Amino acid sequence: MKNIMKNKKGFTLVELLAVIVVLAIVMVLATRTVLPLMNKAKVQAFATEAGEAIRAASDTITIYSLGQIDNLVDGSDFKRSGTEVAGGKVTYCFSIKKLVELGYYDKASEDVTGASPEYEGVVIIENNFDDNSYKYHLIMHNSEYYTNVEKSSVKNGDVKQYVAASANVSEGKGINCTNYGS
Repeated sequence: MKNIMKNKKGFTLVELLAVIVVLAIVMVLATRTVLPLMNKAKVQAFATEAGEAIRAASDTITIYSLGQIDNLVDGSDFKRSGTEVAGGKVTYCFSIKKLVELGYYDKASEDVTGASPEYEGVVIIENNFDDNSYKYHLIMHNSEYYTNVEKSSVKNGDVKQYVAASANVSEGKGINCTNYGS
């Protein structure tokens, strides 16, 4: 009977528990390192998307001013005001939804439509004809982040956490070209 017990090979319960504890410690350390990097990457991705929305609106204005777009009607998704004369200025407002509809901002249409769209917001560009300068204002959100910037680019520091339950128009919730600034 003693010979049978001596020939059995395997790990003791203590050895197995020690391996499990070591693996758990490695997982905790890896998680604490990887999660902040993942969050930073998500913020950076949203900042890039927001910058792309500004560029899309700017490109759309150029194409519109060349007469290549003729179906823009003032409303909740597009608004144009002002005069194109010396001393004048023209303000354009595009909703994110309108930029997607026109094909100048690359998002799926289901991401920007419906009762609670994944992406919402407006890009406002003001063209001052005295010095041909431009002012930019972007208010945009997705399900996790929002930004409200008055410049032509969006940095990671401009992105804030979005909480839908307590969000307001300044965070992009329900904003469009008719209620912007109200």
